[in-house]
Amino acid sequence: AIDTYKTLIETTPTYGRGYILLADRSIKTNNLTLIDELYDDIQKQQGLEIEKDIIDALVQYKRGRTDETLESLQKIQSNDYEIILEHITGMLYENLGDKENALAAYHRVSSYKCEENGDLYYYYAISYDVDKAISSLKP
Repeated sequence: AIDTYKTLIETTPTYGRGYILLADRSIKTNNLTLIDELYDDIQKQQGLEIEKDIIDALVQYKRGRTDETLESLQKIQSNDYEIILEHITGMLYENLGDKENALAAYHRVSSYKCEENGDLYYYYAISYDVDKAISSLKP
């Protein structure tokens, strides 16, 4: 998936969702060097303010400021990215060892209906992550 999203960004650098999908995968795979690359690349683009805010928050995560990252992500209002933001939030809470909040975020992800979000394929891709995370976090 990472290579696919990298190709997508290289091919269409103005496609904001590509940056966010790649950011999500970089958090999932703990490949945080990608966050710096994304930050540099997205700064060159116009009209991607929400995407820039998300990437900027994740730069804070890379720097070890998870609490600041979570606060920043919670302030972002975007119908286009609500599922992905919840997924990232769940992963961050999981990395902190906060199972309760991680489970809450993952449950919010799994509660979305595919027809409510145009990103059907991505929803199905992360549903596996969500099911796996929920199973591993339950007592």
